[in-house]
Amino acid sequence: MLKKTAYFLLLILVPFCGLAWPLVPGSQNQTVGARPLGLGRAFAGLADDGSAVFMNPAGLARIDSLKLLNFYTSPDPNNSIIAISAALPKIYGLTAGIGYTNNINSGFTLPLPNTVEASFMEQQYLFCLAGKLGDRLSLGLNLDIITKSFSVQSSLLAGQTGSGMDLDLAFFYAVREGLDLGLNLQNILPTNLGGKFVYDSRAVESIPANLKAGVAWKFRKGLNLLFDIDRPLEQSTPTLLHLGLEYRPNSTISLRGGVDQNANAQATVLNNLTFGLGINVRGVTFDYSYYKYGGSSGRATNYFSLGYVGPAAEVTPRLTREAAVVLPSELLPPPVAIRHFSDVPADYPRREAIELMTTAGIIYGFPDGTFRPEQKVTRQEFETVLALARRVEAKNVNLPDKPITRVQILTILSHNGIGLPSFKKLPANEPVSRAELADMMYQTPFGQAAAKRLR
Repeated sequence: MLKKTAYFLLLILVPFCGLAWPLVPGSQNQTVGARPLGLGRAFAGLADDGSAVFMNPAGLARIDSLKLLNFYTSPDPNNSIIAISAALPKIYGLTAGIGYTNNINSGFTLPLPNTVEASFMEQQYLFCLAGKLGDRLSLGLNLDIITKSFSVQSSLLAGQTGSGMDLDLAFFYAVREGLDLGLNLQNILPTNLGGKFVYDSRAVESIPANLKAGVAWKFRKGLNLLFDIDRPLEQSTPTLLHLGLEYRPNSTISLRGGVDQNANAQATVLNNLTFGLGINVRGVTFDYSYYKYGGSSGRATNYFSLGYVGPAAEVTPRLTREAAVVLPSELLPPPVAIRHFSDVPADYPRREAIELMTTAGIIYGFPDGTFRPEQKVTRQEFETVLALARRVEAKNVNLPDKPITRVQILTILSHNGIGLPSFKKLPANEPVSRAELADMMYQTPFGQAAAKRLR
């Protein structure tokens, strides 16, 4: 835990300079990681790695190991984008996460006293908490802080820089094994409660709110079908759809494809094709996505992510309500019927030992339904019992067919790894009855383990 915490703090403290991304609603955000982009940004219902900080923070409540993500792209020579995220689970039952996205646009000049080259930067910081509200439902919260700035200071730039904040409220619901739903209400804080962007000129701008909903259907082993919808709540931008398909032929390789919709300045919906490849080697991931823009531009952009998802966990089927109902009678092994004998009454002193040892198959009864508890045990009969206890076939041996004593039984038990009984009530050299032998076997560690399995 200490090592994971150190990694988490180190990631928070890593300095990044000259980076930012445009202030756009969640439906237009491209800085979400190469994997979601390869899936057409259909990720709200999956949300199982560091990209969940941007797409659906409620999904982080289900992770059980440290998640890291570093994302990079350069759509054109004057624009570069970097994003970073981390999530650390099991902090007082919650998962803490951070996200940091940066975009820098450079290469334009300003007519200052001397003409200078300037860069415009916009940055976003996300601080996330996620937790489970039951076996199926999870909740996530994002505090979103945004800043705008220039690389130079000038009165010509007055009213163009500033900062703002808002909140995201997200949900994740596991409908059943292989079918999950996600919902992210992005930028929901009202303006009068602080959900706004304030420029240095004191002008106030609301941050566009957006409703993101998604479904993830794992309809075959290694195959995920994803569908998201984005509905802007406070602007004329149309509803946008996202479709993705992810195929994992093994634990190392992932193949992805999707269709991503976005809207241009004229509110026209454009369909963009996406393709992706993922490689996972011992929990370290590399993701690449090729994004082909629709419309007249037809340009393409390459996206890259490097991350850490932790070692692969053994898949444990989710316990649904239906499974919980049928579990006692249908999923568990049927109860073993304890054997009873006509000559072993309910008040017989060694009745429990006789019934448990015969049910476990360590000592045998007779075909007529009797046990004959007072009958003395011969050496040959004891060898048969010993063979049964060791789960081997009993063999006919030439041994004196005479009663065996307690001290002889203890010696043979010790030499055969069965263990010694915990009591010493029988005389050492007296013949042992079948009831006493059952009690002796019951008192050994071997017999106690066999009886425990029957209870």
